[in-house]
Amino acid sequence: MATVMATVMVKTVDLAVTKTKQNSSQKKYRICIGFVNVLLLILVGFFSPYTWAGDWKLTDSIGISTSALQRDNKNSPDTTDLSLQIRPNISLNGQSGRTSANIRYGLTSSFRDSGNNATNLSHSLNGSARSEIYEDQIFLTATARAGLTTARSTSASVDSVTAANDGIQTYALTLGPSFRHHLSKYVDIVSDNTFGFSGSDSNNSSDSFTQLYNINLNSGRYFSRFNWSAGFVDSFRQIDTRTENTQSVNASGSYRLNRKIQLRAGLGYSSSDAPTSRSSNSSANWTFGGNWTPNSRTVLNAIFGLNHSGYNWNANFSHSTRRTRIESLFSRSLTNSAALGSELLEPGLNPDGTPVLDPRDGLPLLDPLILLVPTDENFINTVFSTAITITGRRTTVIGRVRLTQRDYDVSDITDNLSSLSLTATRQLSPRTSLSANAVISDLKSSNSNDDRTYDLSLGLTKSFGRKSSISALVSHRLNEVSNGSGYSENRLTLSVNSRFL
Repeated sequence: MATVMATVMVKTVDLAVTKTKQNSSQKKYRICIGFVNVLLLILVGFFSPYTWAGDWKLTDSIGISTSALQRDNKNSPDTTDLSLQIRPNISLNGQSGRTSANIRYGLTSSFRDSGNNATNLSHSLNGSARSEIYEDQIFLTATARAGLTTARSTSASVDSVTAANDGIQTYALTLGPSFRHHLSKYVDIVSDNTFGFSGSDSNNSSDSFTQLYNINLNSGRYFSRFNWSAGFVDSFRQIDTRTENTQSVNASGSYRLNRKIQLRAGLGYSSSDAPTSRSSNSSANWTFGGNWTPNSRTVLNAIFGLNHSGYNWNANFSHSTRRTRIESLFSRSLTNSAALGSELLEPGLNPDGTPVLDPRDGLPLLDPLILLVPTDENFINTVFSTAITITGRRTTVIGRVRLTQRDYDVSDITDNLSSLSLTATRQLSPRTSLSANAVISDLKSSNSNDDRTYDLSLGLTKSFGRKSSISALVSHRLNEVSNGSGYSENRLTLSVNSRFL
C-alpha cells in the first residue's frame, strides 16, 4: 500500500513542480484532485488481497451539521450566517507482512446562505505508510498532511465554518526511499532520502518542493552499548521566488551506561545559501545529550547543541500514573512553515496509553494547524509546551499550555504566541456525555497589532445504538485587537453522526 501511496504522491509532486505559479482556482482544483486520489488510495489499499492478509482496522463516520453564526464586528458591519457541513471521515491503521499504515482523512463540504463560496471544501489528513520493498535492505515511507490554518497573523483559530473568511487550506506530501546494507558485522551503509511537496490554496504563499539525500556509515551488529555514525547530507528546497541548498557532514555516537541512561554526542560542519540577516550561514556544529528512562512510565530525551543559527535544543518528557499523564516539549531550531506544516500529529494519550477520542466523532483527537501562516522565510522556532491529562471513571480533563517565539531570518520580525486551553468531558450516562472547552490564545508581533482571542464552548452528545449520535454545541468567541478592531461571535451547531462499518 505504501508503494501505491508513493506513486500518487510522486505524480502530485511532478504536477506541482511544473506549475508552481497558479491562480487560486487552479490551486483549489489541484488540492481537490490530490486528496481524492489519497482517499482512493486508502480504499484500494484496504481492499487489495495483500492488505486483507494482515491485521487492519477501518473506522468510518459521516457527520451532518448545521451552524448558526452571529458576529458583531467593532469596525465593520455585523454579520450573520447559516451553514450546512457534511463531514465524511475514514481512518485506517494496521499492518500486513512488510507494510504498515496509519491514515486518517476527513472531508468537510460547507454550504452557506451568505453566498460566500471562497472555501467550500476543506481537508483534514494525517497519514503515514511504510513498506519493506526488499528484505532488510530497501524501504519506502510516505506521509501526507492537510489542515486549515490562519490566513493572517492572528491568534484566532479557524474551522470549516469560518474558513471562507479567516482560513486557508494547507497540505504536504513526502516520499522517503531508504537503503540499508550490512557491509560486515562492524559497519552498515545507510541512505535515507526524502522528497517533499507542501503548499496552500493562498496566492500570497508559495509552493515548496524539497529534496534531501543522505549517506551514512553506521555501527554494525558487533556494537551493542556503543553506537556511532558518520555521514553526509545534501538538501535542496525550491520555492516560487528562489532555491536554497544546504550541505553538512556529521559524526555522532551514543553510549549506553546502563538500562536507564544513554549518552549521545556529535560533531559536524554545515553550510547553507538560504537568505539570512546573520553574518554567515556556515559553521561547525556540535551536539550533546541523552536519554533517561528510569521506568516504563517515565521517559526523558534531551539534546543540546550549537550551529550557525546559535544554540539549539530539543527536550521532551513524559510521565504516566494510573490516572494522569504529563507530556512536555522544549525546543529551539531553525525551520520554516513548510517543514512545520508537514509534521504528522500524534493524538493525545490517556494514562493507559490509549488515544484521547474526539467526543464529536469518536476518532483520535488531533490538534488543528493554528497560528502558522505559510511564508517562504526561514525562522528560529522556540517552543515550550505542556499537556496534562487526568482520567477518572467518568471524567477526563486535559490542560495544555504552549508558548512559541518565532524570529524570522530576513525581516527580523519577532512573533510571540501563547495559548492556554482546558478541556473536560463527563460521561453523564452510558449514552450521554458533556464536554466543555476554554481557550485563551494571544499574539504579540513586532510587525502587527497585538491580538488576543477567548473561546468558550459547551457541548452535549447523545448516542443512539452503537453507530449513531446527535450533539449540540454552543460556543462564544471574543477577539480583541490593539488597534481597536476585533469581534464578538456566538455560534450554535447541531450535528448528527453515524458509522457504517
